[in-house]
Amino acid sequence: MLDRLVEIIDKYLNNVKAQEQPQPEEPPRPFLAAPREVEPAYPEKPSGLSPVAEDLISDVITPFRATYQKGRLLVPAYCLVQMLDTQGLCPSVVGEPERIARLPSGGNLLAKVNLRDHSFRVARGMLELHRDLKDDWNTALPHLIVTALGHDIGKMPEWRDAHARRYATADHPVISAWALDRIFGELGVSVHEFIRSAILSHHRHEKETSFIDRCLKQADAMAREEELKLLTKSSYTEWDDWFTVDSFVKSIEPHVNVTAKGNYCPVFTWKSFLFATPDFLFAQAQVLAKSKGVCDPLLMSPTHKTAAIKRLVHVLGDRGAVADLPPGYFGLPYVIDTGRFSFRMFLTPLRVEVLPSLPSAYELRKVGWLLIIRAVRPYSKK
Repeated sequence: MLDRLVEIIDKYLNNVKAQEQPQPEEPPRPFLAAPREVEPAYPEKPSGLSPVAEDLISDVITPFRATYQKGRLLVPAYCLVQMLDTQGLCPSVVGEPERIARLPSGGNLLAKVNLRDHSFRVARGMLELHRDLKDDWNTALPHLIVTALGHDIGKMPEWRDAHARRYATADHPVISAWALDRIFGELGVSVHEFIRSAILSHHRHEKETSFIDRCLKQADAMAREEELKLLTKSSYTEWDDWFTVDSFVKSIEPHVNVTAKGNYCPVFTWKSFLFATPDFLFAQAQVLAKSKGVCDPLLMSPTHKTAAIKRLVHVLGDRGAVADLPPGYFGLPYVIDTGRFSFRMFLTPLRVEVLPSLPSAYELRKVGWLLIIRAVRPYSKK
């Protein structure tokens, strides 16, 4: 029994001694650095580009290459930049010389801007417009830039001459969309329908169907305004510096109650009102600007007609010339009732007292249906 007890004590003491002996240190583990993200291999950008094209790629493509690549738009974007750089030195305003000469003030000046510079300027406008989008605007940016670069390529002689014997203004959006389909097809990529739609409608006077459509029209207008300022500081004048209600009324006064062919009258009086079609107001603003040698991009194209009319009516309203028009509206549909027949017109109502003569002086000009108007009332579907 005693031997067994001694054996247990010795075993215990040996274990204690073993624990007190220093243990060998574990060898240090190698430091594992965080794995570096390897940048994917991107297609090479075109070589031999001009400094202008290189700058554009650096600003609107290179910082967002991953997004372009993900959307399969990097190669098409490079291709469009290269095409504009090599073939886009043609005028950005094309057509018969006599048509260009008849353009509103400033339109003939813009024929001096080449297509490459205009398209690159529109692309930069797209970038500027969408820096403040609340969502991930980088995802949309490649589509915006490709739309900007391709919106006017139908003006290139290579594409234009192959499809139009005699060029018309409405041709280039159609040719541009066709050319973009051809370019993308050769690259094995399909053009998104919203890009084609924006290009086809960027000169149409209609409500925008997508934000890319709206952006293209805005960026195009911004580019043209900048180009006018660069071309001639003497001709470009801010709206408030040249437009006055008195000069505008003086320009429309000869047309009041005067009917044209087909018994059409775009501006007429009735009781205490002067009614005018917005299209007539837009055309007269163009005439007034041209008579003063003023270049204003909003007055140069039907694309920006709505914006120009809104600004025009807003200024007239501030001067107290507009009557019975809800805020934000530039016109309303009216029913003209003659007792014998009635018809509708979209009109802007003005106060008759803005005219320089008494209303009775303009009554003497009336003929036809203007003499038998019984009522002019806002149209209601009810």
